[in-house]
Amino acid sequence: MKYTCMSFNILGVDEAGKDLYAPSEIRCECIARYLSEMKTDIVGIQEAGSHHRLYNWMENLSRRIDENGVYGVAKIDDDEEFTATTQTFEDKKVPLSVGLIILYKNDKFDLIERGAHRYSTDELQERYFQWVHLRDKENDRDIFVTNTHWSINWDKNGKVSPEWGAIYRTKQANELRSFWEEKVGNNILFATGDYNCRQNSEWALLAESGIYKQAVNVGDKDWNLGDHIDHIYINPNVTSVEDLRFLDCTLDTTSVQGRHTGLYFWYSKDKVYDNLRFDRMSDHNPLLLTVNVK
Repeated sequence: MKYTCMSFNILGVDEAGKDLYAPSEIRCECIARYLSEMKTDIVGIQEAGSHHRLYNWMENLSRRIDENGVYGVAKIDDDEEFTATTQTFEDKKVPLSVGLIILYKNDKFDLIERGAHRYSTDELQERYFQWVHLRDKENDRDIFVTNTHWSINWDKNGKVSPEWGAIYRTKQANELRSFWEEKVGNNILFATGDYNCRQNSEWALLAESGIYKQAVNVGDKDWNLGDHIDHIYINPNVTSVEDLRFLDCTLDTTSVQGRHTGLYFWYSKDKVYDNLRFDRMSDHNPLLLTVNVK
């Protein structure tokens, strides 16, 4: 039995880095199509925020994915998602740091339960992890997925501070690991996320202090992933790593006045984009993991 899992920070900032990235409306369309065509079993998405100053990634991306019908969508922008924490957001606007979505293949999994947990860090950071409990329809196996976006190096006043970043990530690592130990146990785990720390940092390894490990640290193979902050944790007692790699996330949005070439394209009745060649979907490449169940 084999599963695939992807972690992808989509760069949910409207027209971020205009010289490198297409506008959010184009990237959103491309990412939705890309995910549907990839047909990865499970996907954890970060930065799908809906704050008023940003393009509404949460609404637009989840709607496009729903239309494609490949995935079930678990997100944290409605009251039902916050039953575990009794937290809601005013006007249901999800900040960039909380823009989390978990996708799971409709034809493969049943959703048993889901929830979200707000980390006990400063309110400025407003960081969460979300989780779903799935059951494989064919094999009757329980699978847990967590998805998170840990803190950056900011202090309580929004100023750069490695010291405060370290305090926040320490709390987040402990709380996430505790959830795995209490809820997941020895079941299958996929813990996607932008952890904002390197593979061998003290915080990434702190989350490993139980039975769960970063997939890159399971087994003897060097996957040559380079310097990265996106990780997927697994339970090595029940899964082994078959493949682990970052995917190229460039896209061809070349267009000429109503004619569009390339796999991905975007046409707006109000505007034709004709100077976008191989724009990147995001400042992060998707991390793709393939595991075999023991």
